[in-house]
Amino acid sequence: MKMYGPQHCRSRASLANFVVVNFSVIKTTRKGLCTSHCRFGEDYCDGSCLYGCEAGYTGIDCQHQCSIDRCLQCEGSITAQNCTLCEVGYYGNLCQHRCSRNCKFGDKKCDRDGRCLYGCGNGFFGDDCKGVQCPFSDCEQCSVTYAGELYCQKCIDGKYYDYSSKQCVPCSEHCLLPADGIPACNSTTGVCFNGCNNDYFGMLCDKTCTIANCTKCRENAYNNQRTHCSECEVGFYLDVHEERCLKCSEHCAGGYSNCNAKDGNCMNGCEKGWVGRQCNQPCNIPSCAKCVTNAFETLILCQQCDTGYYVSSYECVQCSPYCQECNGTNGVCMNGCIGDRYGRYCDVNCSANCFNESCNPVTGHCLYGCNDGWFSEYCDRRCPKECGSCEPFFVTGKCDSCSAGWYGDLCEKKCNENCMRSNFNNFLYCDKDDGSCRDGCNNGYHGDMCNLTCSEHCQERICERNTGYCTYGCTYNRYGRFCESKCPDNCVDVAMGDLPCIPITGHCKTTCKDGFYGDFCNSTCPTNCKYKACTKVQGTCQYGCEPGFYGNSCNLTCPSSCKDNACYQSSGECINGCADGKSGRNCTLSCSKACKGMVCNMLNGFCLHGCENGYYGNTCRNVCSNNCFNQTCTNNGTCKYGCVEGKMGSTCGQDCPIGRFGRNCTEKCGLCKENTICEPEFGICELGCAVGYTTSQCKTRVEYAPQYAGNDGGTDTIAVAGSATAAILLTIIVIVVVAIVVRKKNLQACAKNRESRNSVNETDMPMETFGFSPETEEDSLMTSSRKASLVQLDILNLQIYDELACSRELKICQIKTGKYCDSLVHVKVISKTADGQNHKLFVHELDTLKSIKHHANIVTLLGFCFDQDHMYHVFRPCDQGDLLRYMQRLRHSSADWSGSTFKSCFTELMQFILDVLSGLQFIHQNMIVHRLIAATSIYVDQDYVAKIGNFYFAKKVQESSEAESSMAIWSFGVLLWEVTSMGQNVMDLGGKFPKMAPYACPQGCDRQLYRIMEQCWRVTPSTRPTVEELIEKVTNHIDRQKDIMNEDYPMLASTTV
Repeated sequence: MKMYGPQHCRSRASLANFVVVNFSVIKTTRKGLCTSHCRFGEDYCDGSCLYGCEAGYTGIDCQHQCSIDRCLQCEGSITAQNCTLCEVGYYGNLCQHRCSRNCKFGDKKCDRDGRCLYGCGNGFFGDDCKGVQCPFSDCEQCSVTYAGELYCQKCIDGKYYDYSSKQCVPCSEHCLLPADGIPACNSTTGVCFNGCNNDYFGMLCDKTCTIANCTKCRENAYNNQRTHCSECEVGFYLDVHEERCLKCSEHCAGGYSNCNAKDGNCMNGCEKGWVGRQCNQPCNIPSCAKCVTNAFETLILCQQCDTGYYVSSYECVQCSPYCQECNGTNGVCMNGCIGDRYGRYCDVNCSANCFNESCNPVTGHCLYGCNDGWFSEYCDRRCPKECGSCEPFFVTGKCDSCSAGWYGDLCEKKCNENCMRSNFNNFLYCDKDDGSCRDGCNNGYHGDMCNLTCSEHCQERICERNTGYCTYGCTYNRYGRFCESKCPDNCVDVAMGDLPCIPITGHCKTTCKDGFYGDFCNSTCPTNCKYKACTKVQGTCQYGCEPGFYGNSCNLTCPSSCKDNACYQSSGECINGCADGKSGRNCTLSCSKACKGMVCNMLNGFCLHGCENGYYGNTCRNVCSNNCFNQTCTNNGTCKYGCVEGKMGSTCGQDCPIGRFGRNCTEKCGLCKENTICEPEFGICELGCAVGYTTSQCKTRVEYAPQYAGNDGGTDTIAVAGSATAAILLTIIVIVVVAIVVRKKNLQACAKNRESRNSVNETDMPMETFGFSPETEEDSLMTSSRKASLVQLDILNLQIYDELACSRELKICQIKTGKYCDSLVHVKVISKTADGQNHKLFVHELDTLKSIKHHANIVTLLGFCFDQDHMYHVFRPCDQGDLLRYMQRLRHSSADWSGSTFKSCFTELMQFILDVLSGLQFIHQNMIVHRLIAATSIYVDQDYVAKIGNFYFAKKVQESSEAESSMAIWSFGVLLWEVTSMGQNVMDLGGKFPKMAPYACPQGCDRQLYRIMEQCWRVTPSTRPTVEELIEKVTNHIDRQKDIMNEDYPMLASTTV
């Protein structure tokens, strides 16, 4: 059944008594379960709030406050809440969204789902009014459904939007016609504004009513296939679902006509003895004149009792016999009490001290004053003993003054004994109202009433009265305003009697005891600090670390390979160098196993005591050639004791020239049969000897025996037999020697082209050398490359890889890696179809290098060759690439390239500079000016020797040219700048190669070295230093820097230039 609440009342006057009775009954029978946050008050509660909660509360009993910001009504528990009503302008379960600004009337009006309540502003459509276009004809405003479908929200007058046809169609013909100028139906939904004609109903006036006893039907708002009754016949009312008309109760006062057609409630009440909204329950409470039910009609409650009774706990209780008149609602006595009684229920006796025992029946105040000695409204109090005067007390009920030592309205409270006594009469005085001490506090106490104790650590136990702060500071070793804290134990003591810590903060005044740090010296120094000492503020180790540790807190372990287990505290680099077999700043790298004694330089890994047999190079990682005698070579790879049989050159990588054999190819071939060539190792003539020579090498002349002619003119039999025997013996010897030679051979470095070797003009030189005459034993191929007739190589023995040997090169040709006769080489490659000027420069470099002899600081040209598409220049390899590339690798290997990296590599870089100066000196002596001195034209080989290359623009001069030489000096200054800037290319500074205007001093470069650069850049060429002067200046500078560097980097002490 439907329940009445305030919102259902048609007449406030007719339900006034119902509300009052309902309030009283509920409060009496369900007391303790209701809260004050029920909507319409706690009276509307039956175990739970009947009409929900007031704004801001939720729960069955409305006991939980909404915790969501901007939420007015919520639902759920205290841990999980959803907002059902947000503040104006917000929506969402958590009120987290603002309404759209495109809503009509702004962003203040939208429902809990964000839909604009009053539609959209002009030009917008959609639930959130974000749409802006409308494609339908006869449509004034469009919107979007939840599914994202566009529809017309408002058609022109007389039409509405039909979803099935998706267009604006005319209103129903059954709509009641409106007044002129007013449309017949809603332009959005098609609902008829003025109802339907005749017996039609529905939003579109397209249905007829079929419910019994129903005079007017309507369709379901959510399902237009269901029909509801809007109005029943007289004597009938609608059921809960409004789908049937039910008969009204026959106990309604006034008959069926007083039955509410909506819910069946009797509008004028019930016939006597009946109760309920529909008057269908009998009233059986004794002495009850009128009954009601609770909201759910599960209890029958008395609303009005018979005279002499009142409602209490839903029952009728008899009124007090002392009441003149009793209120039937709550039992309160009205119009006074009978006899000497007073109170709401006349249940309290008047005071016996009232004059004539008469008192007010409501308040109990004595009507005619008090008997002697008593006062107050109830005549229940006497004048206090310590009151200064009783007369004012009788009038006001308060003492206007108190005796010394007392205070309070009735002078009933004693002043605190800790108040200071008056100097005049030694009495205690305190304020009459609040008891505050008038003359201050005794020592050791503070506060208005001197009831608080000063700290025992205050000097003389004296503190400020208002705050309790110690007036004269603290006793020894205490701090704080109240001296409540003890100074840290680890503070260092100061002068006698002075505090070891700051009085206010407690921070240690001077410093901490050994082993501690921090403002309060309460942090322990790291365990690995030397002497257990660290800085007071940060706790970093003050005197370094114990052996084997490093870092500010000495919490890092030195590399295990540091000698003596010692390393620098800041960086962890080894102080005394590395243990045997290790190298690197942190000694993490291993020395080459070929180092003698496994001892090498800490920084660069160079072996300090040389290499084991069979290895060479600074790091002893290069293997001596197998062609070296005893496989022993010097530090630069040249064979120390010469070559094995059949090999020659400084590294014994070359085969003996035609006509030579033996160790180092020092022996000439004998006279072999048919003018053939001897075997290069042992000189054996493979086809035998020429006529008249014998032995395997055909160097021994045969002594022929005299020939005797017989009678028949034939050959002497003994001579023939001897010759045959000698030939057989010689053949056996040759076979044995050849077998031995074949077993010892380990050549096959590359396939020889015998025809190409014999292509040299044999008439120019003796037959046995075939035109090849080495100038020195060191490098026959290299020296032969300086002769125009011998520089061409066999293209069949050249193998070129795709890998570039250098990262940067002039755009003339490419430099690639490759092999010639199984030896690593660098090859410059240019196409025969290249630009004519580039081809000319390429050939010019070849002519220049052919014109000069070998030099350690000039790239070594081994020869040239060509095929049908390309021309090739073959050079000894420079494994480290060009100098710019090498320095850039150093620069990127450390964040501190201008500091530690430059210093640690200083010796090596300066040696490169001296190498370049040596090469410049050599080519100037040969009347050649390079004209392209830069880091990209300097190459570094495997032994870290710098060599000048790229002779494309080199110029041959007839005599020393001061202008040309000075320009080379200027370029050298730029090179020195590139080296000290660790690989910064001058071409990157502005795009063009500058001719004047010196550059700024590179970061980390000392001033003396920069001064040498400035001398090279002098405007007047004649004032620039010569190559010889530069060699002297650089050498002197290196010597000066050694001592400085050794101080900063002791491990460099063993490194020499």
